[in-house]
Amino acid sequence: QIEELEPRADVPDNLHVDLSFFEFEDTFSSALKIFRADRLILGTHAPLHYPKAAILKIQNSAAPEEAKTAALAGNARRLLGLA
Repeated sequence: QIEELEPRADVPDNLHVDLSFFEFEDTFSSALKIFRADRLILGTHAPLHYPKAAILKIQNSAAPEEAKTAALAGNARRLLGLA
């Protein structure tokens, strides 16, 4: 059960999670119960699906704003060496 899990501190530094396949209700908050916020990256299924739906799942979640900002852009910038 997701409710029973805690974020994994032992996630390797080179592992990031694409959120495009997290499709259940409050996807982002559920992902934060399993993975650290600095490991989550926006995934959209583009060009097969409209990217806005994936963005809204994160923006409308009950997750902390800092985690939302990280997943929407900050983590990708850091991973690509742009931050």
